[in-house]
Amino acid sequence: MKRYQKKHQHPNSQNNLLNSIKVTSRCRYNAAIRLENIGKFSFFTTTFLSLGLILLPLIEISNINTVFSSNPKALSMAQIFLAVSILVYSVVIGTAKYDLRSNLLSNCGDNLKSLVKDIEININTNGNLSQDDLFKYNKIYTRITRESENHKRTDYLSAILESSEIYDLSKPESFWLIIKEKTFRLLSHLLPLSLIVIEITLITDIFGISKVFSPYLNNYQSFSISKKINNHNSLKSEQKLSKSNLKPIPTK
Repeated sequence: MKRYQKKHQHPNSQNNLLNSIKVTSRCRYNAAIRLENIGKFSFFTTTFLSLGLILLPLIEISNINTVFSSNPKALSMAQIFLAVSILVYSVVIGTAKYDLRSNLLSNCGDNLKSLVKDIEININTNGNLSQDDLFKYNKIYTRITRESENHKRTDYLSAILESSEIYDLSKPESFWLIIKEKTFRLLSHLLPLSLIVIEITLITDIFGISKVFSPYLNNYQSFSISKKINNHNSLKSEQKLSKSNLKPIPTK
């Protein structure tokens, strides 16, 4: 991203190190906020799915006239799907440890921010940094960044948009980066959003508000019944055919 760097900045080692630390600090903060939001949205998703799982058996035992009243197996299938979805998604959330990772990234951003202040104080006091100071600060910078996981592409894009003192972006470039950043953030919420949409669609199908899954489930039931009838009729015809082929044994 060097082509976005402002022209008035001299590309020396001191400015490069300082700019790198500033951008990385913002990336870590953005990553911490992103993981915190994913954790909150995941909690909302499991709560919403659990409420739907409670609602379906209540509908079944209340004898409310629904689209699936003639096919109670459809409601049972929906309950099993939601139960398995909640179980799998809860395991995924538990292993992801969003809160812990968010805290580590936030602490990393704080340490990098403190390092930037130390470098700026040294520059204001002594002028340009010496080679020993550059090596020392670069070593500290490397050690701090290893204390947490690395940030994602979307966090870096957000940091570029926030670093107007470092990157000189034109309006088309800013617009394109915003589109990319929003797209990456939406993709991180794609799975929970899909589960929520599926549950809402199932519930609205049950009450006849929408017709997304209900035609297929009802057609499956009618297909199963017609298949059983056809099998029964074919069995009867085979029995009649076998009886007609039987010849009487001649008596002497």
